[in-house]
Amino acid sequence: MRCFVAIEINEAIRGQLARVAEDVRRAAGLKGGDAKWVDPSLIHLTLKFLGEVRDAALPDVCGAIEGVARHHGPFSLEVAGLGTFGSPARIVWVGTEPRPELVRLQADVEQGLAELGFAAENRPFAGHLTLCRIRSRRGGHRLDEVVADRPQPTLGTLDVEEICLFRSELTKTGPIYTVLARYPLRG
Repeated sequence: MRCFVAIEINEAIRGQLARVAEDVRRAAGLKGGDAKWVDPSLIHLTLKFLGEVRDAALPDVCGAIEGVARHHGPFSLEVAGLGTFGSPARIVWVGTEPRPELVRLQADVEQGLAELGFAAENRPFAGHLTLCRIRSRRGGHRLDEVVADRPQPTLGTLDVEEICLFRSELTKTGPIYTVLARYPLRG
């Protein structure tokens, strides 16, 4: 099954993300095929994408994530800023404050799962919440312009008290994310 490790987003932040996404979408005026907007109910802060995980490997994966959570305490971070990845843009995102607690948590998740054979990410971690994935160069250029012209939003504070292991099922109507396990931060 396809899995990832992430932090869930509260409803207040989801509402703000929906507002920002709608503002950017309207301003861009793109055709449907130019960008795929993420349903706000599916937005999360990804710490590690695992890809396919064999059922037999799940206990070890769960043990590694639980071990990381046991050594980290709860923390809060600000959700603010708007930007893109790629040139032209391929992703439009809202940022998260690069708190040392978040950076250490992600690095420990990465290391714990690398010890189980999951490939380490070769890009530096950049905490973000994806608003859309861009499908065309035209869309990328247009969204670069729109994002550059928008004020930098401040969406609020996210209290991080647990990390989750999610299952991701890809369907014709979009992904379905299911929480397989929750790991409270107890450090």
